[in-house]
Amino acid sequence: MPGPLDFQNRDLSGADLKRVDLTRADLRGADLRGVDLTQAILRYANIHGAILEKAILSGAHLFGSNLYAADLTSATFWRTNLSGAPLICASLNGARLIEANLSYAVLIGAEMEDANLWCANLKYAYLQEARLSGCNLEGTNLMHAILDGAFLVDAELSGARLDYASLSKVDLSGSNLEGASLINTDLSEAILNGANLEGVEYYSESSWRGTKWPDGFDPIKAGAILQEE
Repeated sequence: MPGPLDFQNRDLSGADLKRVDLTRADLRGADLRGVDLTQAILRYANIHGAILEKAILSGAHLFGSNLYAADLTSATFWRTNLSGAPLICASLNGARLIEANLSYAVLIGAEMEDANLWCANLKYAYLQEARLSGCNLEGTNLMHAILDGAFLVDAELSGARLDYASLSKVDLSGSNLEGASLINTDLSEAILNGANLEGVEYYSESSWRGTKWPDGFDPIKAGAILQEE
């Protein structure tokens, strides 16, 4: 049987690789700019450091793939399953991750400014020190996610689920959290200058007590609403 395909450092820019089986392929450092990888099979592929700027990966199968430090600028991942994917230090600036599954994904130090993560699943994701300024995170599930030290300046977080998430030392300046759920969220030492918390609801006194606010910050004055059960 032939072994895995070796495309290390190869120029595949603009190629049509829709539904191609690239299981365990070596794509390290490959130039995949503008490549169409719709529904391609990339299980256990090594994509470390590859350039996938403006690539299309909607519906691609990426289980077990290594995306460490990959350049995914402006790439499209519509409804793509990236659960548990190692995306440490990856560049996802301007990427479209609408309804993508990023649960348990490792995005530590990732660059994700102006990315569109509308209704994405980021439950239990690791986002420490990630740069998410200007991101659209409307309706995303960030329950139990770890975002300590992340940058979310001017981010859109309306309707997001942040229950039990850790946002310690996060910069949320100018972000929109209207209608977000923050039950037992850790916001200790977070920066909330100019953030919109209108309609943020707490469904019981016991649950909102678990939310840690920065010293001196009054969530009620900022527009948060304590709802009686």
